[in-house]
Amino acid sequence: MKKQKIYLFTAIIAIIAIFSLLPGCSTPQERSGVSPIPFNSPDPSDSNPFGVTF
Repeated sequence: MKKQKIYLFTAIIAIIAIFSLLPGCSTPQERSGVSPIPFNSPDPSDSNPFGVTF
């Protein structure tokens, strides 16, 4: 009985892990491996180096 509960618990954890990883890549662009961030986009520190908002 104890082994059966351990197997059930392990199976539930595995199913939860699989379903939590599935929605990671949601757009066709991300699934094909293309980054949604442009390569030439400036870093946030480049456009606002001191973190000051106006």
